[in-house]
Amino acid sequence: MLNNQESESKSLPKTWVDQKANLRKKFTVLRDPDLNYEESEKTEMISKLQAKLGLSDERLLSIMEGR
Repeated sequence: MLNNQESESKSLPKTWVDQKANLRKKFTVLRDPDLNYEESEKTEMISKLQAKLGLSDERLLSIMEGR
């Protein structure tokens, strides 16, 4: 059984650093400019990544979250 701290950490969203690491592991073609994150430009960045990688929105977000 998980203690409260372990349970909470599993339910917390991954940080951008974690998400970026997941993407880099899976797609070596990605470079720093592809993964520049600005809160105000999040939608644009996701769209560019989708186009570059040929992925649906759902699949890209799933990979970013490590699923």
